[in-house]
Amino acid sequence: AILFGVFPAISIARGDLESSLRQGGRGVAGAWTRMRRGLVIVEVALAFILLFGSGLLMRSLAQLTDVKPGFEMGGRIVFSVSLPAARYKGAQQQVAFYNEAREKIATLPGIESASMTSLVPLNGDSSLWTIGINGQQNKTSLPSAEYYLVDPGYLRAMGIPLLQGREFTEQDTANSQHVLIINDYFAHTLFPGQNPIGQHVQLGRNYDVVREIVGVVASVKQEGLDDQDGYQVYEPFAQMPRAGMTFIVKSGARDAMSALPAVRSALKQIDPELPITHPETLEQEMGQSLAMPRFRTALLGIFAALAVILALLGLYGVMSYAVTEQTQEIGVRVALGAATRDIYSFVLGRGLTLVGLGICAGVAGAFAATKVLQSFLFGVTAHDAWTIAGVTALFAIVATAACLVPARRAAKVDPLVALRYQ
Repeated sequence: AILFGVFPAISIARGDLESSLRQGGRGVAGAWTRMRRGLVIVEVALAFILLFGSGLLMRSLAQLTDVKPGFEMGGRIVFSVSLPAARYKGAQQQVAFYNEAREKIATLPGIESASMTSLVPLNGDSSLWTIGINGQQNKTSLPSAEYYLVDPGYLRAMGIPLLQGREFTEQDTANSQHVLIINDYFAHTLFPGQNPIGQHVQLGRNYDVVREIVGVVASVKQEGLDDQDGYQVYEPFAQMPRAGMTFIVKSGARDAMSALPAVRSALKQIDPELPITHPETLEQEMGQSLAMPRFRTALLGIFAALAVILALLGLYGVMSYAVTEQTQEIGVRVALGAATRDIYSFVLGRGLTLVGLGICAGVAGAFAATKVLQSFLFGVTAHDAWTIAGVTALFAIVATAACLVPARRAAKVDPLVALRYQ
């Protein structure tokens, strides 16, 4: 308020009083008009940058939601169980509990399958184990893979396609050959041109135990839908048991969570003191993985919408004032034979010129500013031509609408009244 109040005050204080009186103050008014138009150009440029950034995030979010996670989500609930060490002291007790729990849940009415894993896709967690191929000794340069400890029915329960080899079976126990299933990226990258089935792999936490690869499956998205391809390995739960696991239960009911009370009851029959934690659906897991991209898009979209409204209000105000200020000129044009469309063109042309200058400045600023967004984008570049074209077209449409009211008022000017104006 102080800044915009001081400018006209200084302009008037430094002006030539006699000249200002002869010109009717047009010198100061002209400077103030140029400043108003400059502010509109700046408003449009800033609004364009925000709207362009918002458009990029919207396109990125749309691309992200189209990504296939590599597994099926419908009708599946997940919950975690952690066995207390005081009551489940050894691997045999842990395996016995989980096998009984899985079988009891699977036989419940309305339950189509029950399985378990140490790591649920798309929940943001990660479990990386280093990989050694056929006795590779240089452990400092070994690659890492996402590690999944699963039961024999996990792949079918999750709808993860088996591409080669076999799934785990009940015969894959602690007393049998240790086996492993790898993802297709692992197979193509570390065994190029070879058959991965039958190859041998070591894992970092038990490097002395050799695992034989028995299957290859499609890759899944683990930490988010924007994950890049990486190594993934699956090991049978019976060969590397642990106290904490996550159940994945597929229900035939429309509301998958409606099966949760029956599942709780089944587990209490085995261990009344054992709680289950973090129950939710796989769709909710996916929704949480998209929460931050949606928040960023919504936040920038709100700022962009406010900036566009302010820019258009500024444009409307400038054009309305210009029509009032140029009433006499418009009256002369009408008196000399200017048609209604000529007056519309006159007003719209001036308004769209300001918008065009703002867009040009906005495009230059957007290319610099949106580099900050590059790390948040997926499937779209920071210089996306379609987004630029869409934002430019949107500005042209709404700017035209903002100028139409002043143009309509100008077209209705009575030349006789206008010529007596001032």
